[in-house]
Amino acid sequence: MKYLAVLIFSFSILFIACSSGESEEVILYPQLDLMLELADDNILEWDSMYKNKLVEVKGEIADVDKDRIRIVPSSMLNIINPINRFSSGGDCIFKKDQELIARTLKSGMDITIQGRVTKTDEFLGVNRIIFKSCVFIETEN
Repeated sequence: MKYLAVLIFSFSILFIACSSGESEEVILYPQLDLMLELADDNILEWDSMYKNKLVEVKGEIADVDKDRIRIVPSSMLNIINPINRFSSGGDCIFKKDQELIARTLKSGMDITIQGRVTKTDEFLGVNRIIFKSCVFIETEN
């Protein structure tokens, strides 16, 4: 009986310790164009600020693919210079449970996504930030 009491007490402490863990902090609404600019200017600083962190960001949908959407900064600069519109941006690789929502998305819609920033790539001056395990928070249009 003593062993059962000790066992129950041990599991209780373990359960309390596991359930009282803090949830991960989400970086809310950094400007996508500034994230891209920082990645271009100083990758070390970009890594310390965003890499492997959960980020919630707003943008405009440029393209919808089978497992990802491409977002670009939604700013006046994109309206003035449409060549820049579909260059640098973010790839939101969405979770399978987001597929039904993804089917309703169209280019030009504003969207808020949340995902884990894993890396940034640059090719011929085009920067791309990769967000994994994305969920769609809000869409407009």
